[in-house]
Amino acid sequence: MSNRNKNQNKNRNRNQKQQKAKTQFSIARTANKVPAIEPSKKQVQFGDNVFSTHQCIPFGSDNLLPSVLAQLCRKSAVHRGIINRKKEFIAGAKWSTENEQLDKLLKNVNAKGENFTKVIKRVTLDILFGGNGWIEVVTNGKRNFLNLYHHDYTTCRLSKDKTACIISKDWSNINSEKTEIPLYPKYVKDGSNQDSNRRSMLHISDYEPEFENYGVSSWIAGLNVVAILYKTDNWNNNRLDNAFAPSGVFVLSGTFKSDEEAEEIVEDLTDTFSGDEGQGEVVFIAQDSDGKESKFIPLELKFDGDWVKLDENSITKLIAAHSWYRSLTSLPDAKGFDTERIL
Repeated sequence: MSNRNKNQNKNRNRNQKQQKAKTQFSIARTANKVPAIEPSKKQVQFGDNVFSTHQCIPFGSDNLLPSVLAQLCRKSAVHRGIINRKKEFIAGAKWSTENEQLDKLLKNVNAKGENFTKVIKRVTLDILFGGNGWIEVVTNGKRNFLNLYHHDYTTCRLSKDKTACIISKDWSNINSEKTEIPLYPKYVKDGSNQDSNRRSMLHISDYEPEFENYGVSSWIAGLNVVAILYKTDNWNNNRLDNAFAPSGVFVLSGTFKSDEEAEEIVEDLTDTFSGDEGQGEVVFIAQDSDGKESKFIPLELKFDGDWVKLDENSITKLIAAHSWYRSLTSLPDAKGFDTERIL
């Protein structure tokens, strides 16, 4: 291999390691942000746009709590697994009825061709994620049809006067486009005709004392536990990426023409004898021989506990915070499926 190719490979490996370090640092920073859950008393004023006269009641201190909770639900495998199982038990596999007219509606509840089961599952998932669900009701002046649409709870906020839902796809941008739909039973017409479609919004929320505007997730007391589960998973993942520790130190004794030559030899050996992404990496040290022989010093590091007890305690607390049963989760249980424990 030519020196030019060697230098290109070294630069490529160095850039990959730097990029990996940046990615891990970014993930770690996100994981350390555990949101503060407290009632919000202030209102957020929109920027100078078509909705400049509207105000909303913020959800969280920065009005982004729903998005934070949604991200948190995607970071813990156990937390997300419990939520998915609860959704299936609550929403069911399929909704049907012997009433033919109502069954026809359940099979096709909106212009997108969605059935009621799909809509109710999405709303249930939102409620389990963040304690709030939103359903848009669409009809006309004659009330001869009914459509139901699910709205992502992270996009919806209450207006200051609590009479409408304000929708934005990006609440981090105060000047983003917003749509207002009145809360049921009030409707807004899409046009000026008497038969124009009318729209209204249903707000479904979990009650929580001191939170009069928005619902709060039933598992909110386990917020820190979810963060612990993610951090322990991430810590073990980092150990796996690095084969838990460098496998050893190799002291290379010899006669080198210069420090640059010694450094080049060390880099070549490191690239050759390290596993994928640094796994099982050997630390090489070059030194003048002075009669000394090259030697390999193995490293054996022990980690007490490996977070096993902490992880198991966190899982138990999280199940309790969800007010759920271990038998109904996807988690293994030595006691098996005991009906007396769930009925």
